[in-house]
Amino acid sequence: MFRIVIGFLVFLLPTAPASAEQILLADFQSGTAAGWIARGSGDVRVTQYQSNYSLRLQSRAEALTAFRGTDKVNIAVSAQIAAQGLGPRDACLVEASADKGLNWFEIGRVEKGQDDAVTFYNRRAIVPALAGADPAYIRLRAELNNTDAACWFDTILADGRAESAETRTPFSPAFLLGNDKLNSPRDLSVFAPPARVASGASLNGTIKITPIGGSGGSHILVDRANYAPKSPNLVKPPLVEIGMISDGATLIPAFRSPIKSDHQDWEWIISPGTSWTEPDDAGWSRAAIPFALQERNANCTHNGMLTFLYRADGSTSRAAWEVVGETCAYLKLDMWGMATVDLNTEPLKHADLLVKAHRVEVASRVLTRPIAEIGSIFPGVSPIQFGSASEINPANMTAFGVFAGGIHWVGECMTRYGAYPFCDVLALPSYSLAKSMVGGLGLMRLELLYPGSSEEFISSNVRWCGASKWTDVTLSQALNMTTGNYDKLGYDLDESGEKMPEFFAADSRDERAHLACAMFPRQAVPGTQWVYHTIDTYLLGVAMQNILKRRKGTEADIYSELIVDPIWRKIGLSPVLEDTKRSYDDARQPFVGWGLTMHRDDAVRFAQFVAGGALENGKAVVDPKMLAAALQRNPANRGAEAGSPDQRYKNGFWGWNISRAINCRSAVWVPFLSGFGGISIAMFPNGVIYYYFSDGHEYAWRQAALGANAITPMCGK
Repeated sequence: MFRIVIGFLVFLLPTAPASAEQILLADFQSGTAAGWIARGSGDVRVTQYQSNYSLRLQSRAEALTAFRGTDKVNIAVSAQIAAQGLGPRDACLVEASADKGLNWFEIGRVEKGQDDAVTFYNRRAIVPALAGADPAYIRLRAELNNTDAACWFDTILADGRAESAETRTPFSPAFLLGNDKLNSPRDLSVFAPPARVASGASLNGTIKITPIGGSGGSHILVDRANYAPKSPNLVKPPLVEIGMISDGATLIPAFRSPIKSDHQDWEWIISPGTSWTEPDDAGWSRAAIPFALQERNANCTHNGMLTFLYRADGSTSRAAWEVVGETCAYLKLDMWGMATVDLNTEPLKHADLLVKAHRVEVASRVLTRPIAEIGSIFPGVSPIQFGSASEINPANMTAFGVFAGGIHWVGECMTRYGAYPFCDVLALPSYSLAKSMVGGLGLMRLELLYPGSSEEFISSNVRWCGASKWTDVTLSQALNMTTGNYDKLGYDLDESGEKMPEFFAADSRDERAHLACAMFPRQAVPGTQWVYHTIDTYLLGVAMQNILKRRKGTEADIYSELIVDPIWRKIGLSPVLEDTKRSYDDARQPFVGWGLTMHRDDAVRFAQFVAGGALENGKAVVDPKMLAAALQRNPANRGAEAGSPDQRYKNGFWGWNISRAINCRSAVWVPFLSGFGGISIAMFPNGVIYYYFSDGHEYAWRQAALGANAITPMCGK
């Protein structure tokens, strides 16, 4: 039987490599669970299968242990979980706490469909908050409704690195110039230069990166869409070829938006990196390039790093690459390996313009400071209120920050293998933020240019929507998701239903538009009932495209002409927003409802621009009445209820009355943008902007509202 022990036993092992020092290990091979406390209701015991021992929990049982994290950083917790007989609402979970159990961070879980009683599933997550905790807790938990169901836990591991240790061990020239495999991912610190090193050799040319099959490995953590069995090349990226120019130590790619590919799954995004020289590199220069693999025809974004050696004459080594973090709720995986690098030193055309544009981009960014220092300017504000671990599991957080007092206060961009070294250019997917940024602003811009456009009918501008259910639906109603055409009223029931996957998978404008027009029956009078639908925003985009072409008499493009030229370029957003995901046919229809990629600075400056009234030199660049309604500045026109009276949806933007959250007697409305998986940009009426990008389906920022209110009280605003 399971033995209860008063107190905690920490298993201290001999020092491992500095990048992964074991703090705690429990494998139950002694046949007991010394150091663990049983809680909850249900049986807890060590069981044996063949020669392996593991800890079994049933019903609503828990097992708890602890360790000290005071001298470690980048602490990760991992476990193996197996299960049997799980029902649809059952789960076996591993969790961690840095505050004596007040808040728990989910490390991982096993659910129905993963319960063959044999297979152990690996779950791992980095939890930065555990660093400095004394004690830090690990909890194994069963949430089971069937008396025959069971959870087994094995190889519970906590690891980190010593706070004072020199942990950076770069790839050696012998390895990069040799033929060995990359056996596992490395801490991302090896992809950044140490302090005080010289810039690498000047680079001006085109690099071709070709991943080498069998040179690395992969670890699939979550695959809810069952991609891996259907896609043999899922863990092998396509080759990519791109121009690159150096400006001092900075390496600037010639193209920044997603690069189209014939690969079934991936398109590359290449971001600015750096070059340097190290004393032991025998005259070689090192390049480090941040990149992302973004899902083809979708917005799932997996961030990685790549490094190689080069000389000015075009000689190169192999590149080591790894992908160890993502913003993607349904596919989480680590990938790593080697790639060949070919460098063509023929100079790029317009290289001087690339350098100039990048200097302007960097100079335009809002000044950043670590979120931990926000109390130095705002003494009543706690940094843990932003990106709060009580609301967003740190394992699911990609990036977060808050703009206040003219400063962009930023959190670290953590991955499963340390902090991302180029957080300023980390590729962040918009998902449905695009409904506001392209659908909302696009129609507001069109209405300003051609008054009355928002009240034109969908059927008059989308030829596939000729049925009577679209003849009385306006573009404005499509933007507001009040078309009256739907199956089910509950939030997300249609959006997550069985009809949508075919729509999202379609490659051409015509196929996707045909599916959207025919998908749902008429159920209500247009303008009276809100139902969340990406198809509505997509059809809005098709209609806007046709109106703009008709008005201009040319092959106009709504994204470039309504969004990029008059807005993004005017406010200086990064080149990663120069284009959006589009259909793969000749029509190149912008998705409108999803498909943008941005940087964290873009999120802040976009929100500043919109909250300030979308003005250029004091003149509105979008219809001011539509924007005021979207920003909840017209009490008579707050929009349709979107789930509750305190949550509204108007002109592509959400609104939340936070009065109860911050204890105000009168309403305090906050306009915000929301994206799939757990993405938000909130524009508080006191000028504070808060954002986070995550992928655990956690849509919560009450703590941020309290933090923003502590900066400047909002009651009465």
